[in-house]
Amino acid sequence: MTTLKQLDAKLQAQALEVANLRAALDVQFKRIAQMQAELDVLPMARARRKTISGLLKPLPTNHNGNGQGVTD
Repeated sequence: MTTLKQLDAKLQAQALEVANLRAALDVQFKRIAQMQAELDVLPMARARRKTISGLLKPLPTNHNGNGQGVTD
């Protein structure tokens, strides 16, 4: 009977360890999914930054602000 109790205790300990491993894997999966989501938006953010950068460039010095170049 003692052998069965020892075996049951070992099985319960292993079941607890498996549950702990599953919980740890769940946390890691969620972290990886979050990082992937952040990486997925990088190309869009890069394109937006490029567009904004182009819009913020100063006008050439020979430009009068109405789309017409200034001639001397």
